[in-house]
Amino acid sequence: MDIEQSDLGYVQWKKYKCVELGLSNASSKISTVFRKRTDKKTGIVTSTASYRFTTLSKCWQFDSFYVYKSGGDPTYQEGEAPRRRKRFTRELLELFKDPLTLAVFYMDDGSVAGNSPYFATGECPLNEVEILQEVFLKNFGLNTNVRFSERLPVGITIIRADCDKFLDLVEDIVKEVPSMTYKLNITRYNS
Repeated sequence: MDIEQSDLGYVQWKKYKCVELGLSNASSKISTVFRKRTDKKTGIVTSTASYRFTTLSKCWQFDSFYVYKSGGDPTYQEGEAPRRRKRFTRELLELFKDPLTLAVFYMDDGSVAGNSPYFATGECPLNEVEILQEVFLKNFGLNTNVRFSERLPVGITIIRADCDKFLDLVEDIVKEVPSMTYKLNITRYNS
């Protein structure tokens, strides 16, 4: 499986963690990938670079967490080119228990929204977002709210009362990646 990000420091850290966990070889090279994108509105073509390395196997069980969009998905459009989306299943209750997994999810798909940690869930149906909420509560003791855009679920936010607990779980891990520490700009409430 390829792990790819636009932040070289973060990719280097992820590779180190994968090697540490036995999921990648130390000899696995980080390569640069260039992509051209065309803005649909302006027609302007831009080139972006990202960095990638390969793990030993499908260590993160890619197929368990990504699925091709289908008719039951809220943003599926008949006739569109096949596209993958995140998928949250009950399997996560067993696989998503370590603070490292929470920190990586936050660094990958998280941000600060209204002084609370926010996790983008992509184009998932509400029932899958609710499974993710259950995982956060049962495995980490974190209560969340679903955020919506145009009546579609787009992410979950940790409630303010649990922000300190969240920071206690991920702060030391996130600090290992200097380029990601901006995601820790959350006010502690009980300190």
